[in-house]
Amino acid sequence: MKASIHRSRQEGFVLALTLWVLVAIMITATFFASRVERAVSLASDFRAATDAEVEMASVRADLLQRLSTTHLTTFGAGSGDPETTLRLDDRRYRSGPASEVSLQDARGLINVNIVDAETLTRLLGPFGIDAREADRLADTLADYIDPDSLRRLNGAEAPEYLAARLPPPRNAPLVSTRELRRVIGWRDHVALIDDPAFIDLLTAGEATGLNPNTAPLAVLRTLPNVTQELANAIVADRNGQPYASSALFSTVIGADAIFSMTRLNAFPSTSMRITQSVPGRGWALRYDVELLPTGEVAPWRIEHVLRVERPPAPSDHDATGNPVDQSAAQTPALPKRPSDVVTDRP
Repeated sequence: MKASIHRSRQEGFVLALTLWVLVAIMITATFFASRVERAVSLASDFRAATDAEVEMASVRADLLQRLSTTHLTTFGAGSGDPETTLRLDDRRYRSGPASEVSLQDARGLINVNIVDAETLTRLLGPFGIDAREADRLADTLADYIDPDSLRRLNGAEAPEYLAARLPPPRNAPLVSTRELRRVIGWRDHVALIDDPAFIDLLTAGEATGLNPNTAPLAVLRTLPNVTQELANAIVADRNGQPYASSALFSTVIGADAIFSMTRLNAFPSTSMRITQSVPGRGWALRYDVELLPTGEVAPWRIEHVLRVERPPAPSDHDATGNPVDQSAAQTPALPKRPSDVVTDRP
């Protein structure tokens, strides 16, 4: 009797131990399966990112060669044929299965090295900077750039920088818009400088004269007499037919001939900003390009290569749960090269 009870207890212990071993095996198997699935997912994501970067590098090489061999017109890079012309107003193009690209003429942006106080005040207003503070920022920026040591009313020269324990102003044009962080007054508005909606409107290149055919809405609003409604109308009109001259555009906004000759230029510059991105990745590669037709090394020069944050576009999910960029279907493909267009001509 006692032997039977003892045997029963042993069998119960073995059964319980077996169950615990099975549970441990299941937990371990689930853990390793999860780790393997995660590793496979990371490998797939890494491969997709690598393929996208290879694609972006290929597109970049093609764009640079294309820009250096294509005539610039008021339409952009090309004669105006929608099938072959690259518009330089920062519109997005699908450049491949996994990437997008946009090109922005530097002449369509506000050049921080030559901007005047009035234009700067109009630009900063929508970003919450009042006219008084805008005047101060205009003076400190001008003092930072000009070669002399004479301080403007609201400006700052070497003594003010020394008192603030900052490096003195370079007394030379800004190399990059990011250099605004070094300018007294502007340093107090880091959130503004970090805001893509603002910093993307600026350039520190050598382009002069504003191009109404490539300027963003916010830049068009800095022009005299231009309201939001008029700016919208200008963009709608130029999408169909760019303004052939600055004089013609001046009549639209009611500006005089002097303003047209000194402040406007309807022809794109040889400087442009190129932005390449992969939808849904949250970042973009941005670089400035200067076209140099007679360059000794290459017919272009790449400057200020940056990896910038770009919030993902609104997306949905497919049947497998992967995010799908809904804006991709609405983004036109990169125009073809003129030599790639097949015609019926003999």
